[in-house]
Amino acid sequence: MSVQEDVRELESLRLELKNLSKNRKELKKREKILQGKIGEFLKSKEQVGLKHKGTAIILEKKEKHKQKNKKQVNEDTLAILRDSGIQNPEHLMLEILNARKGELIEEETLKMKKYKE
Repeated sequence: MSVQEDVRELESLRLELKNLSKNRKELKKREKILQGKIGEFLKSKEQVGLKHKGTAIILEKKEKHKQKNKKQVNEDTLAILRDSGIQNPEHLMLEILNARKGELIEEETLKMKKYKE
């Protein structure tokens, strides 16, 4: 296999991955809409579930934590460290965040840019 064929295949794979990612995002949105519609149907009929072609669909309530953005997480962490009497909480928070990260390794990647011929 020549390098040119490898480059074409790499471009093709990257394009396909990009399309799959976009498609997955759209499918997840549609899934959420359909779950909402089925859930509303079950609520309107005052049912906890239904059966469809050998599958039981049950309406459950689950508790889920709303996700915070990075800024809010950092602010809340600093507040907890300050309230605990920690001196220099910013430094300690950075050390904790760095400890959560894995070892720093170097890897090579190929960057592809289009250019005018």
